[in-house]
Amino acid sequence: MAFVRQRFSIRIVMSFQSPSDVPSGLSRCPACGELFDPLITPVMPFCSERCQQVDLGRWFNEEIGLPVEPEDEFDDELPED
Repeated sequence: MAFVRQRFSIRIVMSFQSPSDVPSGLSRCPACGELFDPLITPVMPFCSERCQQVDLGRWFNEEIGLPVEPEDEFDDELPED
């Protein structure tokens, strides 16, 4: 006899006005904004694998990224007259 183990996730959809209103023990998903129990999700800090993939797609499409200040690489190499 084989036992199938399934993962269950509980999504709690509530709206809170500020982060201090979020019940203790819950986290907010950075992709969709839903509240979830971080002890249950296998893809922390996201609530689901779908949200993890959505976030990865945003990075690949360069919708989000790290701020970078452009450097003037050629200023040091200009010949002086």
